[in-house]
Amino acid sequence: VSPMPPHVQGPVFLQEPPPWLEFSNSTGAMLSCSAHGSPPPEIRWVDTSDKELPHLPRLR
Repeated sequence: VSPMPPHVQGPVFLQEPPPWLEFSNSTGAMLSCSAHGSPPPEIRWVDTSDKELPHLPRLR
């Protein structure tokens, strides 16, 4: 195993959502997540079956 190059840094979460959130469609919810690293991490939202969620127009 070779060491990581000095310009590579694993992701560091600046703001991490809770591991589980339930909400009703009438009240909604807001989740925030931000992270940095090199290369920049990609943040994806997935459902309980690990399927990536599609873009939802009313979801921000």
